Amino acid sequence: MIITKPGIYDISNHDYHSAQAMSPITGKLEPVMSKSALVKGDRSWAHYKASVNFPMVPSPIMEFGTDAHTAVLEPAIWKKQKGAWFGSMKVKPKFSGKGSTDLRKAWEAENAGKNIITTKEFLSKKDHFHKIDRIREQTFEHPEAGPLLSGGIAERSFFWFDEKYQVWLKCRPDYLTADSEYIEFKSCPDARPRNFLRYIGHLNYHWHALYLDGMTAVTGYHHQRMRIVAVETAEPHAVSVFPIDTATMEIGRLQYRSKIKEYAECLKTDTWPAYALNNEPLKFSRQALTVSQDVWDNMDEY
Repeated sequence: MIITKPGIYDISNHDYHSAQAMSPITGKLEPVMSKSALVKGDRSWAHYKASVNFPMVPSPIMEFGTDAHTAVLEPAIWKKQKGAWFGSMKVKPKFSGKGSTDLRKAWEAENAGKNIITTKEFLSKKDHFHKIDRIREQTFEHPEAGPLLSGGIAERSFFWFDEKYQVWLKCRPDYLTADSEYIEFKSCPDARPRNFLRYIGHLNYHWHALYLDGMTAVTGYHHQRMRIVAVETAEPHAVSVFPIDTATMEIGRLQYRSKIKEYAECLKTDTWPAYALNNEPLKFSRQALTVSQDVWDNMDEY
């Protein structure tokens, strides 16, 4: 998909991720930068470029999160996906005893072209679907999360052109409530506040300030409120809702804007550096080294 003007687009997740945009400056097609891409660039711009040229195969954990996301935010699509999977699968029976070879060959011929799986694989997938459905149930039974994720709009794509750095940007908010509050849905191992706080810093959740700024740029309405609905991946699939305070979002805004500045320079020069040169020695504290007290007391012998 090619984007030529800012706006809100009702497109598929695939089209959102693969979209390119026409630069009004150069007249050429360029990538559209997102929050997740900026996070890759925060490691190094060589890592970002590698993620574009060599897309990563989703891990089972990532696929679980995607399915939970779909079940909660796009239930019609989730129902369709489940139905399609069960409709296309064929569990291979066990053949044994006299005549089993002929029975197996006849069964394989009858089911040629179908997606054949073992009983173990079928039961594993069935358990996966059950867990995802439980996450959806627990989310909507929660007295705060349920109402937040009802009556609004899910999965709309926003595209806009950053005039300062002359690059295209995009975001795809999980959910916008009827009064335009931005809700981000996350599945996680631990939804307790003190532990979830670590995810915010480690995974740069506060960089979702880009979403607020992007929605403001496209709509003209000053979007400034964000909450995260966090649901645990294991039973009892406990739910927490976290408002993100203004100061945290402001830090995220300063950080993501600095990365856009770097990205614009990389795009302009087509230079994608990895790690900077570093001549500083690594320094470990005594407490960080797992050696015995006896070793420390007898360093001269070594």
